[in-house]
Amino acid sequence: MPASVRNSTISAAKWRRSSNVRTQPFAAEMLLFGYILRHCLPAAVGTCLGLNLVFLLVQWLKISELAFARGVSLGEMARLGGLFLPQLAALTVPISALTGVLLGFGALGAGGELMAFRAGGIPPRRWLPAPIALGAMAAVLSWALGSWLAPYCAAELARTFADLARRQVASSLVPGQFFEQIPRVVLYPGTAGRGGPSPAGFMIHDCRERNACRTLFAERARVEPRPDRNALGLKLERGEAHQLGSDGVYTVAGFARGQLDLDLEWLVSVKARFVAEAERLSSEELLRRSDEDSRPERERRVLAVTWHRRFAVPLAALLFSVWGTVLAAGGGLRGWQRTLAAALLSVTVYYLLLRLGDALAHAGAASPALAAWLPDALLAALAGFRLWWVERSRP
Repeated sequence: MPASVRNSTISAAKWRRSSNVRTQPFAAEMLLFGYILRHCLPAAVGTCLGLNLVFLLVQWLKISELAFARGVSLGEMARLGGLFLPQLAALTVPISALTGVLLGFGALGAGGELMAFRAGGIPPRRWLPAPIALGAMAAVLSWALGSWLAPYCAAELARTFADLARRQVASSLVPGQFFEQIPRVVLYPGTAGRGGPSPAGFMIHDCRERNACRTLFAERARVEPRPDRNALGLKLERGEAHQLGSDGVYTVAGFARGQLDLDLEWLVSVKARFVAEAERLSSEELLRRSDEDSRPERERRVLAVTWHRRFAVPLAALLFSVWGTVLAAGGGLRGWQRTLAAALLSVTVYYLLLRLGDALAHAGAASPALAAWLPDALLAALAGFRLWWVERSRP
């Protein structure tokens, strides 16, 4: 007799004895619960750690222009990663629940335990409590991260990006090179001064007022980012201001000291484009703004979809756990290749439905609630039908 069949026979006898004892049904159910959870939970945790690491590396690559530039320390890079994690984990936790359930049942199937469950008279519906418990824990964790911690971290990310952008503009002023990243403004620092950030010889060509461009020359200039807002502060010493007015009058004025603030709001918004404004808002603020009639209709729809999504995505963790169980109960996922392929296909279809719902809601073709909850509804219906089919097909 092959070893796998012999092990399954022995396990079947054990499970039959455990599950048929009338005086201890709860003990038998808890034994089954712990046995399944012991296989699924480590796989889910390992998957979550791996996915977060991969997605964190992707985020670092996306912000490489900002994060790996001059003046950014390793501590600041680590802080950026820590601020990204809650937002990433809110999405990876449901995926990890599905993958953990599939891998856990895959290991049980490879060891002959699933065959033993069936031989011992344990139907697939009795396998569900452990995956449901795992999915419920994942759903609560995903909801807490997405609704509470992620908005705070997203707001901190936006502030950090703004601070880094202001600092890097100041550090990007290289003596002898034109700086043209600020719209309608050209800066030209001369030779480096002895004071570090104070170049000797400085030119500013400012055309922010379309009908009155002006050019300033200064013997010395000190460039500092403004701590209170997204602006660059220029402190000029001993220079001249040249301006050609809209009436054709050319004006020249000398100054001993002067100060000029350059708005960096547009440049900072480009640098901090990785954090959407809706992601920085609390759930209460999202709901309030989505009900304001003064806001554009499309913006209200985006805010409403984001609010619904903070509850729909965590629920997907619970549904994914049930879906993974009924997939494994069908007996067609033998081998880790098929298991991972099933997980990848399930997550891909769910993600595409999310994006389709976003597009329909933003275009006004579907309500925000329908767009956010439709993937969950389809997943629940599919899992229920699959469970019914497996139970119906059981001999």
